Amino acid sequence: MNKKTVYYIAILVFIASALGVFLIYGTLTAKEKKIDSEINIRLANLKSVQKHIAENIKGIKNIELPVLRYGYSFNENDGYFISEIVKASKKYGIKLRYAKLIRINKNKNTAVYLLKVSGSGKPADIYSLIKTLEYNYKIELKKFYISKNFNEAKDVSFSSLLAAYVINKREILSAATKLKTGLLSPGNFGKIDPFVNSPEKKETVEKTEIKPAKKIKIAESVYKKISNESNIKKSDFYNKEGVLYFKKNNFGKALEMFKKAAMLNRDNYMALSNAALDSYEAKNYSKSIFYAKKALSKRKMWQINFILGLAYLRIKNFSEAEYNFKEALKLNPSSRRIQYYLNISKNRR
Repeated sequence: MNKKTVYYIAILVFIASALGVFLIYGTLTAKEKKIDSEINIRLANLKSVQKHIAENIKGIKNIELPVLRYGYSFNENDGYFISEIVKASKKYGIKLRYAKLIRINKNKNTAVYLLKVSGSGKPADIYSLIKTLEYNYKIELKKFYISKNFNEAKDVSFSSLLAAYVINKREILSAATKLKTGLLSPGNFGKIDPFVNSPEKKETVEKTEIKPAKKIKIAESVYKKISNESNIKKSDFYNKEGVLYFKKNNFGKALEMFKKAAMLNRDNYMALSNAALDSYEAKNYSKSIFYAKKALSKRKMWQINFILGLAYLRIKNFSEAEYNFKEALKLNPSSRRIQYYLNISKNRR
């Protein structure tokens, strides 16, 4: 092989090597650019989440939340707070490295528990954890740090300093005792007296001259009227009998009387309402709802809506209970007991 051939072969090997190096470099550069781009996107998302967390924490702190009322004299608070932090972390899939008590600052009636928490998780889940601790457990966020290190699951590390404010149980009990003075007992709020007499006024009928040709038809109508008046009187009698049994707590016999009253006079809303009240006291809430609805179809009265609201409250249908208490309040706006049960139904929804 002559020198010229060797020279050409060397040149070709050099060119091939240079081309290979260039291709490898290009591939690595493309990968690096892709990784850099992904990192930049993740960092941008992280900054957005951090900003969202900061804004919402500021909003949470502006809400006047009552402090957690728990008796620190029983030395159970540190374990309680840590267990609730662990519970909330599990709920949102947060991996805790530790949750520990740093110190307790106590004085005569109050205490501040300072806790340190560290772990990792998705930014949105970390935010949910913070909200839960703020709202549900009244644990305030003092300091919060979040890292920029992502793993394959796109989790980030965080650490935080938390504070829980506690009032001595004895102080709360004494304050509650003072508040009770002069207040109507909630136990009396659900009581309603049964209806006995109708508040409606009797209509006066003017006397008119009867012509001979219409005597037969008028006689029939008078008979029906007399018969109807007789049934109304009987219906009122059975309703009053039912009230007497009701007051003796004989709810079965009382309901029997109210049903007879309603059969004799289908418009007797008092008997239907009393049947609803009687069924409620007998803890038959489905029957109470049935009779109350029938009574409401005859007459709009706050007492009937109130009974219906109580029955729905007992079966934990809080939306229907709230609706009926609102309707009762429209008809009787100054009633404290309607407002009391309306607040209960709203809070339990």
